[in-house]
Amino acid sequence: MEKHCSLVLEEMTIGPGEEYIPQLDKFVGKVDMGGIIDPNDSTKLATKMLGYILVGLSTYYKIPVAFFLVNQLTAKEQEALTVQVIKDVEGCGCGFKIEQLVCDNLAVNTNMIKRMNGGTLHHVIRHPVQKYNEEEISSIPLVYRLLFLSFDYCHVTKKVRNQLLERKLEIKGNPVTGQFTVRLFEEQTGELLTPVRDWTPKHVMPNSIEKQKVKAAMDMFRPSLHQPSKCMQI
Repeated sequence: MEKHCSLVLEEMTIGPGEEYIPQLDKFVGKVDMGGIIDPNDSTKLATKMLGYILVGLSTYYKIPVAFFLVNQLTAKEQEALTVQVIKDVEGCGCGFKIEQLVCDNLAVNTNMIKRMNGGTLHHVIRHPVQKYNEEEISSIPLVYRLLFLSFDYCHVTKKVRNQLLERKLEIKGNPVTGQFTVRLFEEQTGELLTPVRDWTPKHVMPNSIEKQKVKAAMDMFRPSLHQPSKCMQI
């Protein structure tokens, strides 16, 4: 198995509540950050699960390595959890080397990345596992190990599609919009022959659930849509 990997950070909404787990002989459901951080309110119920998964860089595998039950996590707290997970994975003796951290571009994730890089948003930082000698770093450029940072392209694609449909954007006075695709849908509705197949309301008028569908967002940028959309601009 390939040992060089990415660590993917994903947050999932859960319903607040407690449940008894017989195998552990305990109730779970309250905020639990594995003893890395003590919650301010030990009685508060978790509303989200923060999970960490190892993914191979050049070979396909996924290994869940940690999850935490959280509620309104701050960037500082998330940074502490993430750094500890990286240290625990690399220190467990299995030989894994985390070369990249991947997350979506939520505000808490963006602020966490800024904190990990001294306040600036950048795609590469010093690896938190390696010990640094500041004198060596100043005298020998790039002596330190790197950790690459990346936003999840699926989430970025969904955000771009939603922005194009919902907002009026301009670049140097020229409109940047997805309304041509809406007009295309309206023009071809009810026609026997259509320029774009399978172009449905979920693509151009998505509800809150459909906005989270990656495939529908990717469809907006498929080549078969480009030429008909250009015709709509005439």
